[in-house]
Amino acid sequence: MWVPGSRRYADPTTFRLPGQRWEGRRAEYCALVAVSPSANEALEQVGEQLHAALDELEMLLASGDGPVHD
Repeated sequence: MWVPGSRRYADPTTFRLPGQRWEGRRAEYCALVAVSPSANEALEQVGEQLHAALDELEMLLASGDGPVHD
């Protein structure tokens, strides 16, 4: 069922800011969400967070005190 004005089945690219508007706001947005405006740096940061979380999970599972039961 289509509901006029609904964005449920809309093209996701319509949610983005046009290129020039985004470029003008990129630094502010990245500062607000504490992410580097550089894609490579942001990916490296997220990768480090992932590895830290996996290390924490491994220690929890190895201790046997985690929420996972046999």
